[in-house]
Amino acid sequence: MDEDAFERIAGSLQAVTSGEFDELLARASHVSRSAICITDADLDEPGPRIVYVNPAFEEMTGYSSEEVLGRNPRFLQGPRSDRKVLDRLRADLEAGRPFQGESLNYRKDGVAFHMAWRIAALRDASGKVTHYVGAQEDVTATRQAEQLLRDHADLLREDTDWLGTLVDLGVTLARASDPADVLSQVTAAAAGSLGADHAVIVLIDDERGDWVVAGSGGTGATPVGSRFDPDAGTLIGRALADHRPVVSATSTAPVGVSLGTNGGAAAVLPLGEATTHAYGVLVLGWQEPRTFRPAEETHLSLLARLATRTYRKTQDLANQRSLAVELQGALLPRLGTLPGLHASWRYLSVADDSVVGGDWYDAVELPQGEVALLVGDVVGHGAPAAALMGEIRFITRGLLRAFTDPGTLLDELDASLLADHPPGEALASTCAVILSPDGAIRYSVAGHPHPVIRRSDGRLDVLDGARSRLLGASAEGACRPTATGHLAGGDSLVAFSDGVFEMRGQDYDDGYLALMGRLAAAPDHPDGLCDAALGLTSEAPENGPFRDDVVVLAVRRDPSHVSPGLARLV
Repeated sequence: MDEDAFERIAGSLQAVTSGEFDELLARASHVSRSAICITDADLDEPGPRIVYVNPAFEEMTGYSSEEVLGRNPRFLQGPRSDRKVLDRLRADLEAGRPFQGESLNYRKDGVAFHMAWRIAALRDASGKVTHYVGAQEDVTATRQAEQLLRDHADLLREDTDWLGTLVDLGVTLARASDPADVLSQVTAAAAGSLGADHAVIVLIDDERGDWVVAGSGGTGATPVGSRFDPDAGTLIGRALADHRPVVSATSTAPVGVSLGTNGGAAAVLPLGEATTHAYGVLVLGWQEPRTFRPAEETHLSLLARLATRTYRKTQDLANQRSLAVELQGALLPRLGTLPGLHASWRYLSVADDSVVGGDWYDAVELPQGEVALLVGDVVGHGAPAAALMGEIRFITRGLLRAFTDPGTLLDELDASLLADHPPGEALASTCAVILSPDGAIRYSVAGHPHPVIRRSDGRLDVLDGARSRLLGASAEGACRPTATGHLAGGDSLVAFSDGVFEMRGQDYDDGYLALMGRLAAAPDHPDGLCDAALGLTSEAPENGPFRDDVVVLAVRRDPSHVSPGLARLV
């Protein structure tokens, strides 16, 4: 029903005679799925009084008609009812306007429910208001579902923030040259931006055979330099005996060191490679009890791995960059087997202070045997770009469950970015390709280099349609288009970031032409095409190294592949 239909229908009742009205009311109201409540027109206390309710009203509120007739509808209100909505209801009716609103009401058993309702006036032949008729709906289930979706989105954002903080910490630790700096940075981050109230790192003192607190963060935690012998009955003792993290929603068991907390949650994370004896533990404490989600336990384990690897590698500066590589690998996928396709990919970062960048790739198997191929580039370098890259990739994977038209997918991704970032703050380019089992291609490109098809005979076809603006640039603009193509058996598709043809000292157009030449001459398999894109199979780039991060994704369609039918989203 459109916004004015209810008022038009209610207003038309003035032309119905009394007997006709009774019959019409009995037939229409009693079969209505909506709760109907009719009152007299007296808005002042004790009015308006209820003169009729239908069975749907009785079912929704738990009150029988005998219990409500003659009463003011305010008996449904309670402490959590929205006073502003109720004040507007009175104002609209006094001004002769129809009303529409939503508020919490209360059933007979005291249970609150979300009620949406409309009220319109019934007038006599002279135009005088004689009654008000309200149509009411219980929208509690809808509001609860909306809240669940919001809660899920909050958890996804929280997980993304965690990963971004870990990337930041990884970059910081990669610059540390002193093991003490590593311990200080880890405890400071854990007791700050990662959400714990207190953090302690305990290491084995090999010379004295006991344990020493080597890092401490948060007020009240055991100070650095404190020594003790771990007790098997403590959380630390359990974690070391089992060689695995131990989390406790409430620290009813003794932790083993003072965290300055009393009954709050605790997590004990062994430090050391899984195949070797632990050399210490990272202990985190919270003031309040909490339940750890599986994703949070994964994040804590990643934090322990980060501390373990960095601490062990601070004595060898040449190995520091591998930590950021590991974090980048946690944000970029390791592609599995794709139906009917052979895939290969390459990623290189040019940042001087880290190997964390904003270029990304992904390949996702979809229902009906389709495969989504994605390549993107976040504006910027380092930890902020990597964090945004992780956010975009995770959001895109989620959106693929509902949107498999590339243009629509990019529009929804753009809307998600602009919901959390003002226009221009989080800029990114993306190429989205959906490949069907029969070789049909649907694609859309948002500010990104167009993908290229390398035919089995060596010819190159550039998929140069469906181009649109950068993601995150503006909320205004036309819907993004989708274009089509075809990948025959034996053909390969290559998608890449603009870094592959942006060489230092080389013109942009010359770099692109050189790239096309390398792809045309490359060996006819995805590994060869990726290496050719980077200039590794023939002659290396003549004008020096890349000046931007680089990502390349290549897939070759197996000419002998048979469509597998319905497949699950990976």
